[in-house]
This record gives sequence, C-alpha cells and structure tokens, in this order.
Amino acid sequence: MRAGLTLGTAGVVLGLEPVAQTLGFGQINLLLMLLVLVDLAQPDRRRWKGAGVGLAAAVKLTPAIFIGYLLLTRRFRAAAVACGTFAAAVALGFLALPAPSRRFWFGGLFLNSERVGGVGYAGNQSVNGALVRLFAGVNQARPAWFVAAVLIGGAGLFLTAWASRRGEELLGIATCALTALLVSPISWSHHWVWIVLLVPCGVRLLRSPGSAPGGVGGWIGVAGLLALFLAGPVRLIWAPPHTGNMEYGWHGAQLVTGNLYVLLGLLLLVLTGVYLRLTER
Repeated sequence: MRAGLTLGTAGVVLGLEPVAQTLGFGQINLLLMLLVLVDLAQPDRRRWKGAGVGLAAAVKLTPAIFIGYLLLTRRFRAAAVACGTFAAAVALGFLALPAPSRRFWFGGLFLNSERVGGVGYAGNQSVNGALVRLFAGVNQARPAWFVAAVLIGGAGLFLTAWASRRGEELLGIATCALTALLVSPISWSHHWVWIVLLVPCGVRLLRSPGSAPGGVGGWIGVAGLLALFLAGPVRLIWAPPHTGNMEYGWHGAQLVTGNLYVLLGLLLLVLTGVYLRLTER
C-alpha cells in the first residue's frame, strides 16, 4: 500500500508544472525543499536540528521563513542553530568570494529584486508580481505590496503556528512555504515546487476520520487544484501575452489566468483556515 502510494505520488508530482520547470532549468529548488523537509522532520531533541533550514536560507533566501516557523512553534534551539548556520555560511561566502559578497550584501543587490529579472514578468507568481502587472509598474505597486505582504505574511504564519499546535506538522510546513512564495518579491513558477506537498497533505487530511472536506467532493477538489498545476500543452499562466512588459496590458480573464498561482495560493490559505476552524475540537 505504502509503495503504491509513493509511486502514485511521484507520478503526479513529476507532472506538475513547477517541477517540470525546475528539472528543465536545472534548478536546485527540489534539493532545497528536501533539505528543509529532512531537517524539520528530525526530533526536536536533535542537537543540529535547524542546520538544514539555515543552510537552505544561505543558498536561497526564501527558506529563511522557516526560521520564523521554528520560533512560532517554540523550537528555540533549532531556530538558533538555523541562524548560526546561516551566519556561518554567509561568513564562509565572504572568505571564499569577498568582493562579490560585499557587493551583494552591502552594494544594493540584496534589496534589489529586479537584479534577477523583470518583476512584472509572467513567470513571477508572487503577490508582488501580480500587483506590478496590475498597476503596470514596480514603483506604482510598491505601497500595495508592502501592505499585502504584511497582511498575507501575518495570516500565513498564524495559520502555520495553528496547524503545528494541532499536530498537523506537514500542513504547517506547507502553509509556511506557501506564505513565503506569496510574499516574496519574486517567486518564479519553478519556485512553486513546494506545491508537491499538496499531494501528501491532501491524502492525509482527506483520510482523517474528522476531516471536514472528506468524501468524494474533497477528493475531487484536491484533484482539481492539482490539475491546475499540471504541465501540459496549454499552461495557463503562460497563455496571456508576455515578455517585453506585455503583461502590463493584461485585462479581464488574462489577469486571472496570468496570476493563477497567486490566486490558487491565496485560496489554499483560506481553505487551510477553514479546515483548521471546522475541525477544531
């Protein structure tokens, strides 16, 4: 049963558009996700728990949100280990490449999200990217993004801590990752590999005896959400015209399909809150 479930999950996961993009680009997102998951799965008594989170954050800053997860779930030693590992990795970077490290951290690159590409490009499936496309400019969208990042980030971390207190650790981790994807200045579509956790989370929750969305309807709902992330001949986020700031001219249905990951991410946060509330004892 377990082997069949694992193979079935792998088959679905390999068909998800973020996973296909990551493998196609030769990106390390899946490896970083594995590093974080293995680290967080360790017993809290393990002395070096948190080191994987710190190392992942040093490689790519977005996983640093899991330090907040460790703090909110009162795993203070693991959070300290994560911070120490992150600081040590950054220090090692300064020793190995002092000039590029100074340029990144103190030369303005660290806070410049446009250093890795156009923020308004269709592949940026973050709330910031969606707002930049809506307002047709980075500067025009910045005030709205600051407000949205605070509200969504706060709500997402609240749900993360709530899920953890309920013993739903995988759901808490998935919610934390989803929050990071939404509030990050740039979340390319291949960064959304964390959506693979929707598969085991969905199976776990729907098989739970007290699960509110159980039954055939629940399974259909999870399958429908996954289908929207599947790679295929028509990839919805790439359907509207894009590149060369063509995204600034989106309207109507184009704004929906072109920002689909963002909208689905927000929907998943809402559904998480509903689930936690309805199943609260």
